[in-house]
Amino acid sequence: MKNIDSLSMRSWTVSIRQALRNTAKKLSRKSKPTLVNFYHHENIPLKLYLEIAASNDYKRLVISGKATDQERLQAWERIIQKNYEVNGGFDYLNYKDTLQAYGRLVAEYNLIRCYLIKLVFLVDNDYIAFLGERGYKIKTANSIEYAESINACLIRSENLITRITMKANELKEYIKESSGEVTTFEGIMAGLSMSLGFEIKDDITLLRFNEYKKLITKKTFKENG
Repeated sequence: MKNIDSLSMRSWTVSIRQALRNTAKKLSRKSKPTLVNFYHHENIPLKLYLEIAASNDYKRLVISGKATDQERLQAWERIIQKNYEVNGGFDYLNYKDTLQAYGRLVAEYNLIRCYLIKLVFLVDNDYIAFLGERGYKIKTANSIEYAESINACLIRSENLITRITMKANELKEYIKESSGEVTTFEGIMAGLSMSLGFEIKDDITLLRFNEYKKLITKKTFKENG
């Protein structure tokens, strides 16, 4: 680390220290805890539910407040679990395992990228050791090797995106299997309206959709019985 003492590195260090001091001041101020309001099984619109299932954009579950990635995943998991309890016929346990694996990969990617980007501006032995334990080796012999190794690790970290995408696709397949062949909102609404004999409004919730599905099942059972 003694060789990494160029003027640019020292100036970066000064800038980072100033930024850290400013951040510490903000964190030291007293602040009220933020209450997060999520959508849940009883009030989430069917259209939003399907869009989140297709995109894995769990940020859209937040109605108000700020939530962590983990909190958003847990909110989605609660919706899926409740939906499973209402409908059955869904491999919830495997879905839950896949969802948690997806969450871990996203968290790992964000953390590794965060540490690597911080190392661009500030040499930190703890960060270097942490990344090294995970196979991201940072060379510290001189400033050139230091910069090149960080860049190489940033490129390598993109491999996690492939694994995240694979898990995301698995989650979509689980939802598709639970929803039947037709998974678009328009297709589901058309089939629902045709089965019930009247038009359904687009603001239907997931809860009401499940209730209609039960009515259709009873109706079909009587007709075939």
